[in-house]
Amino acid sequence: MRNIEASIQKAVISWCRNHDNPLYHEIFHVPNGEKRDKITAFKLKRQGVVAGVPDLCLPLPGGKTLWIELKTQKGRLSATQKKLIARWAELGHIVKVAYGYTECIELLEGVVR
Repeated sequence: MRNIEASIQKAVISWCRNHDNPLYHEIFHVPNGEKRDKITAFKLKRQGVVAGVPDLCLPLPGGKTLWIELKTQKGRLSATQKKLIARWAELGHIVKVAYGYTECIELLEGVVR
């Protein structure tokens, strides 16, 4: 994850952890996108790491899950991310892309009521 994206994500996580609604406290990061050496990447792939998995996951009441791919304002989805997002949406998950901190917070507030 690029440094700017990482900073945005840290701010989103901080907002969630400090929110009055405890549901936001359940959010977590899926560390799939970091650059790794070849040996570590090979081991993680054998353990189930999958390319394209969104950055953030928030379990919701009723068995739903919100997945958020966080991008900078100029960020672009990879072909792998587009394919995975479309497939998970077909399976009934809530999968969104947020471009920047404000859009991510607005997305969270729109889903968690």
